[in-house]
Amino acid sequence: MKKIIFLLPDLSYGGAQRTIVNIANYLSKIPGYNITIIIINNKKKILLLNKNINLINLNSKKLSFGIVKFYKSIKHIRPNLVLSTTVHLNLLNILIKIFLFKSKTKIIIRESNPTFYRNDINYFLKYLCRIIYPHADKIISLSEFVTSELSSNINDIEKKIETISNPIEINLIKNESQKLVKSDYYFEKSLFYICFCGRITYQKNIELLINIIKNIKIPNIKILVIGDGPEKVQAINLIKKEGEGFASKFIFLGYQKNPYYFIKKSNLFILTSRWEGFGHVIVESLICDTPVVCFNTKGLTKNFVNNKEVFYYNSNDINYLSTKLEYLIQNYENIFQNFNSYEIYKQYDVKIISNIYKKSIDSLLI
Repeated sequence: MKKIIFLLPDLSYGGAQRTIVNIANYLSKIPGYNITIIIINNKKKILLLNKNINLINLNSKKLSFGIVKFYKSIKHIRPNLVLSTTVHLNLLNILIKIFLFKSKTKIIIRESNPTFYRNDINYFLKYLCRIIYPHADKIISLSEFVTSELSSNINDIEKKIETISNPIEINLIKNESQKLVKSDYYFEKSLFYICFCGRITYQKNIELLINIIKNIKIPNIKILVIGDGPEKVQAINLIKKEGEGFASKFIFLGYQKNPYYFIKKSNLFILTSRWEGFGHVIVESLICDTPVVCFNTKGLTKNFVNNKEVFYYNSNDINYLSTKLEYLIQNYENIFQNFNSYEIYKQYDVKIISNIYKKSIDSLLI
């Protein structure tokens, strides 16, 4: 029996959490695997686990408060392998093995964001990554960009890196997108809908979208903003400064359990992130049959750039970007009349990617 532990911050609807839960659910159905998920806290339990997955909640408000509990869990379970994701948990995962239990347990860390590119991660953490990451048995990178960032900043790490994309539940997303969602907002056929979906943070850069929309003179557009975050109030205040007419274009829907319904109903999906490890939400939007426009987002996988379903504009010029978006809106029917993104998203199916993870895990447990 292969005992595998997945270490997560929580079970909220973040990209890292969804990925790990998808993989854990897949492996738990295969005979010979004993799967445990350890979470730091359970304040946002949204994602669903298979019944045969063991869940351990450390009930710690901060990661530092859960270190001893995590060590005791590892010592009790004696896993063959521990896989973690996010920088802080990756460092903890490796350090526990180095300093607290020198065992045969294999360590895999998953890098879903370009750690060394990000300015929201301080120098000390980046320094620790340079020193500690090489002690992992394997590093799973989400994209070519993340792999490049790791290789450029950590000496002799290339041999330990394996690039694996996110697993996407294609059938689930298709089904969810077609379900009617109870909402205070009613879609009007006469309006053109643009969807923004994600946590409202510095990374997601909603300010860029606001500035682009300011330059567009088309009256019948609505911007659906799905998600919450630390910069939400700032974004709303920025919009209100432009007056009621401009503010009426934006509809803040907050967190939505089923965002796919709103993405499906939208004419375009807009991504303004400063960086992405992969571009998970692009695949989700394409599955919902909604074309995607990306503005100057670093790190997108090459499959998303320069094709007729995903329009990518690598510029910071607001006037240029506004002109491009306005053109897409005005010529929407002609540009997207033969829209078909199946060839792009089919390769990310949860079964295909999870099986790649399985092979990667098994290679360390021979």
